[in-house]
Amino acid sequence: MEPVSVEADAALLGASGAGKSTLALHSLLEGLEFVAEDAVFVQPQNMLATGVANYLHVKSDALRFVEDHQARRWITEAPTIRRRSGVKKFEADLRQSPGRLATDPMEIIGAVLVSSESADDPTRLLHRLPSREISALLSDDQPYASRQPGWHPFEQRLTELGVYRLRRGRHPRDSVDALRDLLG
Repeated sequence: MEPVSVEADAALLGASGAGKSTLALHSLLEGLEFVAEDAVFVQPQNMLATGVANYLHVKSDALRFVEDHQARRWITEAPTIRRRSGVKKFEADLRQSPGRLATDPMEIIGAVLVSSESADDPTRLLHRLPSREISALLSDDQPYASRQPGWHPFEQRLTELGVYRLRRGRHPRDSVDALRDLLG
C-alpha cells in the first residue's frame, strides 16, 4: 500500500501498473505527506498507519508529467532497479526528496483503488464503491495481507470508512486534486 496524506491518510491500492507510484510521486510534489511505499503497517483498532519512507519507485514514463527541475533531477539521478514484474524503475531516495515525509502515524480515513483506466468524465475521477463489493476487491488486491491476522477488522473498518475507485485524469495532478477532496 502507498498511503499519502495531509492530516488524514488514504491507502492507495491497485494492480501493478495502475499508477500508484506516479500518483504517490505527484502527491508528494503537491505537498501531501508521504507515509511509505510497499510496506505500510496499519493498526486495525484505530486505523493508524506507519511505515518507513525509504524509496519511491518511479517508471521513466512518469517523468513526462514532472515539470519541477529539482524533482526531475532527484528522480533521474537515482539508481534504477528491476521489479519482480520485470519493470525497470528509478529508486528515488525519499530522504532526499523535495516533499514532506510523515513524521507521525497517520489515521486512515479510507482506501483508494487506483485504476489504469481513464475517467469518462475528467471532473469525476473518484467514485465510492458499494459496500457489498469491497471485501472481494480488497482480498483480490491484497492476497498476502488478506490472509494475515487482523485483516478482517481492518477490512470491516475500511468498509465503514469507504473504499473508492480512482480513474485517471488528464494529468496526475487531477488525481491529486481528487485525493485532496477526499481527505477534506
